[in-house]
Amino acid sequence: MTPTQEHQLILILSDFVPVLDGDIVQAINPEAYRLTRQIILAKLEEEDDFLLQEPSLSDWVEENKRLLQEVSDEEFQEVLRETILITELQIGHSLFDSLTDGQRGQLAETILQNKIKNEETSSKKSVGFFSKATQFLRGSR
Repeated sequence: MTPTQEHQLILILSDFVPVLDGDIVQAINPEAYRLTRQIILAKLEEEDDFLLQEPSLSDWVEENKRLLQEVSDEEFQEVLRETILITELQIGHSLFDSLTDGQRGQLAETILQNKIKNEETSSKKSVGFFSKATQFLRGSR
């Protein structure tokens, strides 16, 4: 995924992840944790019928649908997780405020912890796989 596509995906998700009061982030939409590319595509299809009267909005929706069809499920979920993390840090602040140094530090720490967790899980799966494969090979001799 290119940086431009990632940015566009973040913009799409900004309609689905935060609960806003004006421009103040109040919470994370509970449905955000269950979002998939297919769910958002379906919602964009619903909106497309409504937006047909405005060609520029219809073009925007078509671009978004095209992007959602191009990105993989893994790429989508990664951007979704990052968007949720950033939104959690923005609760109580304007959607348009930049993250403070403290918030950026907290975000970096959370991402690092998640990366370590994912590597540990991946490592355990690899060790388990190789252990089972070795046992299988020894047993088949």
